[in-house]
Amino acid sequence: MVLVGCDIPKAEDQAEATKVENAIEARYHFRVMSFSSKRPAVYESPHVHYSEIQIFGDYTSTEQDAIVKIARAVRQEVAKKPVWISFYPMELVEENLTRREKIE
Repeated sequence: MVLVGCDIPKAEDQAEATKVENAIEARYHFRVMSFSSKRPAVYESPHVHYSEIQIFGDYTSTEQDAIVKIARAVRQEVAKKPVWISFYPMELVEENLTRREKIE
């Protein structure tokens, strides 16, 4: 049985999402750290047709604009697929989405 239209990421999808996340983290000083580790509360989510970067914390619209600007540059440099940047107020709670940008 073949499922058409499924979003089952492959290793290369994971690798691209990780490259995007690492490049964004290298260029922006995230002030909100993860609850469980000493790293920013930023996570990648690979998909077949795009990569999603989830950013958790109470970032202002000015901070979000700066992050999106960096993500646009990173997208052009390291990604083949579009990148979605999603902002949420609380870590690992994918409710109350405050902003989502698609970078093509």
